[in-house]
Order: sequence, then structure tokens, then C-alpha cells
Amino acid sequence: MLKNFRGISGSWVFSAETTPSFPLGKVVDIVVDPYSGHCVALWVKTLDGLRLLDFRDIRKWKSREIFASAQKDMLKPEEFPRISPILEREVRIIGADVWAHNGLEKKKIGVVEDFMIETNFPVILSIKVNTGWWIFGKKIEIPRKKILQITEEGILVSDDTTIQVKDADSAIIFQSTK
Repeated sequence: MLKNFRGISGSWVFSAETTPSFPLGKVVDIVVDPYSGHCVALWVKTLDGLRLLDFRDIRKWKSREIFASAQKDMLKPEEFPRISPILEREVRIIGADVWAHNGLEKKKIGVVEDFMIETNFPVILSIKVNTGWWIFGKKIEIPRKKILQITEEGILVSDDTTIQVKDADSAIIFQSTK
């Protein structure tokens, strides 16, 4: 099932082993491996503080509800050693600068506003980029195959013949060559 970050953030997490009368917590963020773009876990705000929920422990997705296998699947970061290297190099996706790279130079084209994932194989499928300021910017969607690298500096995307980035009076204009 395709989901965007804005649709996942704020979702309630329930345990599939009990009736969904009392939520375990609320999703506040997604842990993304910057090297692969794989979504590894969800950050969930619970009554006991922030916990991690591995994507492999999610049994069912609904509109604004996520069902974990069991309450015990909600782990503190130190109880989840498999992702400690990812947490050490974790970078933000929402709000990250997006840079187009054509092999010679790179230019900032905008900021990530949202991203789409597949819940069955949790990986970033595309990013939605706001290319300008306030209402003057355009929103474009960049597919996974154009994402070259995710770093602390931002997200580097391929600037090939599909999207050309040109400066015009300090504004960024996108021209499709299709």
C-alpha cells in the first residue's frame, strides 16, 4: 500500500493482539536509512516516551491507524541494536534541501515537502519538492530512480534531460523536455 509521510505522521498505533480501544502511541517520524532509502522503523510517542516500531512488526495499515503485532514490539532505541548505526547517521527528509546534479555542478532546486513509501517493502518511492517560496513555488515529484544520495547536506537528485534547472532572476524555473 502506498503511503505518504504526511499520512503516516500522526497516525495512532494499536496492538493487534488487543482490541483497538486504547492506542499504544502516535507516530511522530520515520527512521530512514540514508544509504539505501529504506524505511526501517517508526518513531512513536507513547506514555513512556519515544519508542521505535520496526516496520516488520506492523501487521495492518488503515487510514490513520497502524496495528503492531504486540505492545512488546515498541522498543527503546537502546533495545533495538540493529538500527543504532542508522540512528547515528540519521538525517531528516522533510525539510531537507534538494540539489540537482548534472555531473558537473549542483544547484538547489527546492525543499522536500513530503515523500511516498510502499508499506509492504518500506522504501522511499518518491519525494515531493517545493521549488519556491510560499505560493510562487511549484511542487514537483521526483521518483526514486533519480535520487542519487541522501546526506546531512540534503538530497542529491539526477538532473538529466527530464528536468532541466535554470536560474532566471534568482528564481528557479523547471522546463520539461518531454
